[in-house]
Amino acid sequence: MSSSTPAKKYDPDRLVSVTLTVKEWHELTSAIDELTMGDYAPNKDGWRWMQEVMGVADRQTIMNLSDKILRTCDQESKE
Repeated sequence: MSSSTPAKKYDPDRLVSVTLTVKEWHELTSAIDELTMGDYAPNKDGWRWMQEVMGVADRQTIMNLSDKILRTCDQESKE
């Protein structure tokens, strides 16, 4: 698998699909929750460092992605 920094240019607006098991979905959303809101979540300076040095999205963007994942899973469970 490639690193988080792509070697080539990609269309950032291209849609992608990911298929997860319920276990994988739970582990992913739990990790996102811990990273953004848990006891060990970075403080403001920690987030700034992660963004500047590691290229991580800001906290709100990550939380929005988590919400999108949760909404999608909730919709699929109602179908």
